[in-house]
Amino acid sequence: MSDAMTLLLAARDRVLTLSEQRVLLPALPQLTSPPVITAMDLPSLISVNPSIAHPLLAALLSSCAANRQDPVVYLEALKHLPPILPSFDLIGRLLRDPTTVPDMTTGGKTTIADLVRTEVLGWFLHDCITWLDRAEDLERAGETSDDRFAKGVQNVCDFIRANIAKR
Repeated sequence: MSDAMTLLLAARDRVLTLSEQRVLLPALPQLTSPPVITAMDLPSLISVNPSIAHPLLAALLSSCAANRQDPVVYLEALKHLPPILPSFDLIGRLLRDPTTVPDMTTGGKTTIADLVRTEVLGWFLHDCITWLDRAEDLERAGETSDDRFAKGVQNVCDFIRANIAKR
């Protein structure tokens, strides 16, 4: 278990090898009850190791009730992810996740997909558009010479087309 814990903590800073991921993934439920990482660790972990982000978030959200934690702390971190492919991939996967979790509002049950759709999606898209506005301003002012604005717009459009426009 300590090897998996070490790997999870390392996943915030470096890309895990496939063999390290194979060790870590089965241990995620034990590492989320109580949680080894905080919501502040999520953005770096998601951008560095996107392949473990979905199982990690699913385990964290599923274990919130057992840990007497409000899932809002993790949902808040998701709202403010940057408009990069790993963020869109994670949010898209979570929007399709049928895992049942306690609904803190009603006391009943809901799914991770419904929780993310109602609590995260709007804020996430709002923050992406705000980020794009700033990137466009920097580009117009000549302060950047990369294609972050164009790529960001493409990513947002692709995400909306794949996850929202179908509904």
